[in-house]
Amino acid sequence: MKDIVSTAKTSDNNCSEEISLSGTVQKSVDEARYKQFLKSACQQNGVKQVVVSFPFTATDSLQWMASHQNKCSFNFYCEKPSKTHAIAALGKNIACNAAGEDRFQKMTQAVERVKSETLHFNARALEPDNGYHFVGGFSFWDNLDSKNWTHFEPASLILPEYALVQKGNRSSLSVAVSLSNKDTVEQLHQKVNQKIKAISSDGYEPQNGVEQQPYTPAQNGIPFSIDGEYKRWIKSVADIKQKISDQKLKKVVLGRQLQLPVHSTPNAFETVRRLRSQYPNCSSFLIRQKPSEVFIGCSPELLLSVNDNSIHTEALAGSIARGNSSKEDAKLQNELLESKKNRAEHAFVVKAIKELIAPLVDEIHHSDEPEIKKLANVQHLHTPISGTLKESTPILSLLKQLHPTPAMGGTPRRKALQCIRRHEEFNRGCFAGPVGWIDSDGSGEFTVAIRSGLIKEEFALLFAGCGIVSHSDPEEEWKETNLKFMPMLSALNYD
Repeated sequence: MKDIVSTAKTSDNNCSEEISLSGTVQKSVDEARYKQFLKSACQQNGVKQVVVSFPFTATDSLQWMASHQNKCSFNFYCEKPSKTHAIAALGKNIACNAAGEDRFQKMTQAVERVKSETLHFNARALEPDNGYHFVGGFSFWDNLDSKNWTHFEPASLILPEYALVQKGNRSSLSVAVSLSNKDTVEQLHQKVNQKIKAISSDGYEPQNGVEQQPYTPAQNGIPFSIDGEYKRWIKSVADIKQKISDQKLKKVVLGRQLQLPVHSTPNAFETVRRLRSQYPNCSSFLIRQKPSEVFIGCSPELLLSVNDNSIHTEALAGSIARGNSSKEDAKLQNELLESKKNRAEHAFVVKAIKELIAPLVDEIHHSDEPEIKKLANVQHLHTPISGTLKESTPILSLLKQLHPTPAMGGTPRRKALQCIRRHEEFNRGCFAGPVGWIDSDGSGEFTVAIRSGLIKEEFALLFAGCGIVSHSDPEEEWKETNLKFMPMLSALNYD
């Protein structure tokens, strides 16, 4: 990343005496610094785009994005309300895409190349600079061959045209602008100013956005016990347990896909708002590649968070329902903590995550006993894991190490993934893949895209899975997947 922080006064024949930025933006910009930045961008070889960040008042990032949804076909949103952190992005200034076994390496190279060609101006000169952001995600498999996921890539990180970032009580808006080697300072300034005017001139009150009338479902109730699928499930679980018994496997995460008819395309922004409201301790997310194709969800599972040289991840495996009363809830919690099956499944995940990050991390920390993570409809065994990076390691290298964890794939990884391919009759697409962001300083956060669904014009595809181990009961695992479908079903107004 190339940052211009000079505050020297400057005069430039190509720049007007007074630079006028749109609306309240002008109040936050040091004119001399801004002029110097524009001049450097135009004169420095190899600069292909600039990003300008400034304070911006927006009380709700999702509402802001919904009000501007028609300006750009690409929308990205990720928020964990309990951490008061959100990113909403519109449009693609630069798209980094990749596929294949080396997709994480290709993406690292692509992102670094874009950063080397980008200059950033931060209007908050005296405050910490969080840089600019790349947003997006990765499919579960290295390649993505499915007609249902036509507009998604196996690996995609976007430098957006606009990014609204909220952290605590501070929010900032970044605009990205491409430039040619013939642009003058004045021309570059006009490009920046036009981008700002386009996003700020009409305010950000919802217009056919978050506050739209609730979506009317195509039917009441979902027939979970579909005979053909249920029989295949029983057979698959039996086959997996036999392989575990033969000591060829320890755990396999078996997934299901539920297809629902829709009479009209659901409002994705309203659907995410419901998820966010009901599950504030989860990360709500949305990736819209076109108006009629949106991947959304509300995940309880952090895959990876990196800040400076600190790394945080977690094991989330082992589930049981919530109770209808505090007494019943406590009883179910104790059942989960004492469950041999769930404790074994959870231990696999903790052990594997430690082994995966060990080559890159010192001082790995975690509690000896799992905690309980309670969500609105389910409670999980949960173990936070943290450590210190041994050296400067690209976040996508860490992501490659972790994805997929045994909580999403199984163990041993290679054999478990082969088993998944053999038994699942659908393409996971982005389900159970990483979704999140990277900033220009190398920090970032990715959640695991579970409790999720792909919303299309004529139908919705919902996804759920569970870990099969030696003590798994096929019927109970089937019920667990039904429980995990509930957040998306509820958000789509299905009973």
